[in-house]
Amino acid sequence: MQLKPMRLFTPAKINTILQILSKREDGFHEIFTHMVPISFFDELTLQEHSMKHFSFRCNLRELEGPENLVWRALKLFEEASGRTVRLIIHLQKRIPSGGGLGGGSGNAAATLLALNRWYDEPLAEKELAELGEQLGSDVPFFLNPRPTLATGRGNVLRSLQNYPLGEILLVIPTFSISTAKAYGDCKPKMYSPSALPTTLTELASEIENQFHESLFSSYPELNQICELLLELGALAAAVSGSGSTVFGLFDSSLERNFAMTQLQELKDYTLIPCKMLNSQNYFSQQN
Repeated sequence: MQLKPMRLFTPAKINTILQILSKREDGFHEIFTHMVPISFFDELTLQEHSMKHFSFRCNLRELEGPENLVWRALKLFEEASGRTVRLIIHLQKRIPSGGGLGGGSGNAAATLLALNRWYDEPLAEKELAELGEQLGSDVPFFLNPRPTLATGRGNVLRSLQNYPLGEILLVIPTFSISTAKAYGDCKPKMYSPSALPTTLTELASEIENQFHESLFSSYPELNQICELLLELGALAAAVSGSGSTVFGLFDSSLERNFAMTQLQELKDYTLIPCKMLNSQNYFSQQN
């Protein structure tokens, strides 16, 4: 059992392609999506303490309750492993909720992995994946975040090799969007995938989010942000997931930073410069 504190950085993701194919009998939707981790992180810290139960803390006090995915992941781990967690777990939240960036799912996945490592790996990878599916459709992706094709309800995963990686500018508006409402408003349709992109130019031509049709009518500001990013040099711009975050894809950090400077002068948005990642090893950045 580990004694010194453990710190993990949990990434956000973007959906470079997102298609809603049909409504499933289980209430979820059949989807086709490319998910890519990006260098925008929450921070999860675990450390020992002397009490007989765990303590969960967050820099955003309103997120500290039992509905938080960190809390729920911890309880599922206790049930599956038979371990009693006696740790202080602190979540430093930066990725916004309701932004389409998968922050909560990443927190849950990192919690499962961290607890399994702390308690000498009582659960196999398959068991962790099964727990992840119980927590949310995106959680299995975050157990091993890398460019990935996700189908089913988002839980059937295939790694995408040699995926083109670009610079990203996240534009976070002042409002969030309910995932349930976004799916309820989106009309499913069949989709024929193109060949896997191998260059940023090819990727830019493929970037598409089926939510745009319904989201842009309900939230016209999202369309305006996409148009602004394109005017400022983005190769492509789209909403990530069901929103509300918009991302711009850029060829270089210089072009991205220029666009960020211009946007800062035009609008009062939260702007996050980052990049697409080929992978994220949760245990390589511990102090």
